[in-house]
Amino acid sequence: MIDTPVVAALDMYVEPDCVRQAGRGFIDEVCRRLGVRRCAPAAAELAVQWRQPNLLFAQACGYPLVTQLQGQVAVLAVPSYDLADCAPGEHCSLFVAAEGEARRRLDEFRDTRLALNGHDSNSGMNLLRHALAPLGRDAAFFAEVRISGGHVRSLAMVAAGEAELTSVDALTFAYLQRHAPERLAGLRVLGRSAPSPALPLITSLRWSATQRRELFEALNLTLVDCPELARTLALKSFLPAGEEYYRILLDYERQAEGWGYPHLR
Repeated sequence: MIDTPVVAALDMYVEPDCVRQAGRGFIDEVCRRLGVRRCAPAAAELAVQWRQPNLLFAQACGYPLVTQLQGQVAVLAVPSYDLADCAPGEHCSLFVAAEGEARRRLDEFRDTRLALNGHDSNSGMNLLRHALAPLGRDAAFFAEVRISGGHVRSLAMVAAGEAELTSVDALTFAYLQRHAPERLAGLRVLGRSAPSPALPLITSLRWSATQRRELFEALNLTLVDCPELARTLALKSFLPAGEEYYRILLDYERQAEGWGYPHLR
């Protein structure tokens, strides 16, 4: 039993708004089931949020997990989604261009503009870098990399002609496709990245193994008891996982470095 106020957040997927609301509802139900009290909202800045000592759970990006958070958090679970391009416990990146774009292959986008959510993103940067590395080889691939701040904004930039290509999380694309397809108008999927572990649920190191086990069980029981929330979030289950499950992301990084393309550019 956790008898101290906690914070919890699911801030990696917040669009469309029905997804944001379902995430909040899921958090409320998990906390109710565990009988824990929530205090102030989790920090808005993700790097701070993930390190909060009273963090019950939050969803993190896999790449910062293995490059910035080692030894500072515990991996609680990996989600399994009922969506295309998402095998159990996995997701991938989708490479997206404008519907009228004449280029059809990734290698044809050399010297174009990329819309990138952020340089620390697995789906936006790391998986795309891995796909481009055999083509980049010690040279800049893009004429310009434009930072968007988020996947949905990246998609909007491509649709508006402000960039020719972007790499987005398959879940972000699928949520829009299901709940707000008009926001994908004028866009098409050019290709897919190598598979990647889905974004982890992390928790504070302060909780005991017994408390983490109770929390893991509560996550899955909440999905069973709240089918509407599970359906909106396209969540089938949470699977056990540890930090080692995410080391393949460092393998992708090392492969890109070995090909002479250490930086997405």
